[in-house]
Amino acid sequence: LNLEHLRRFPHAFSGGQRQRISIARALVCQPKFLVADESVAALDVSIQADILNLLKSLTEEFGITFLFISHDLSVVAHICDHVAVMYLGRLVETAPTRELFAAPRHPYTKALLSAIPSLDPDNRGNAQKLEGEIPSPTNPPPGCKFQTRCPHAIDICRVEEPMLSHSGFEHEVACHRWEELVDTKMEAAAIVSAPGREPEPEPEPKPEPAPATEEELAAQHVLVNELAKLRRKNRIFATVCILALLALPFSCAM
Repeated sequence: LNLEHLRRFPHAFSGGQRQRISIARALVCQPKFLVADESVAALDVSIQADILNLLKSLTEEFGITFLFISHDLSVVAHICDHVAVMYLGRLVETAPTRELFAAPRHPYTKALLSAIPSLDPDNRGNAQKLEGEIPSPTNPPPGCKFQTRCPHAIDICRVEEPMLSHSGFEHEVACHRWEELVDTKMEAAAIVSAPGREPEPEPEPKPEPAPATEEELAAQHVLVNELAKLRRKNRIFATVCILALLALPFSCAM
């Protein structure tokens, strides 16, 4: 942004500019954790890509952790390292991004991912249609919150609420029947493609810097003295300029 933008009102900025200003305001206090709630929902695709790339660069440069909230699964797959799926305010599944998109285990997650449009004509029409209405969050049904729309619900789902259980590498799912509904082909593909399966090699130790020689220390001492002299000259020059400006009105009056 240029200096001319200081006098503009918020409505005079474009959507991408407003998002960048919001990000800059959030970064002023040098946070370590930021919540981005639908931060690119109302932007064009090209501007979305710019904002997402900006967020990724900020993550790498400043080490900031983002809690990215979005309904756009393509955006989630592009920017997130770990994904948590919620239904009626409850976590139903959480896993590394690549593993969750490759092998979802909760019925709701499977329905969400099946609704993503595909360019493959053979995959068209394979979306899982969920029957029924979404229950009220203020008056949720007993047991599993998804049992009123789940095609695999049984009696225990209507009575006992499932808890998140460990089902793999950093993969947790809240479903009574997830083991019965596992797709073995998708699981095999997820094992191959999931990140973090192999231990990362330990970084090589950095060599310690060699101690400075006497010649280097003498050169540093000379450089410090020269900088100190330069600062004193600049102060004297600034003082002379101020005195000349103060004397200017008197010379004009004379």
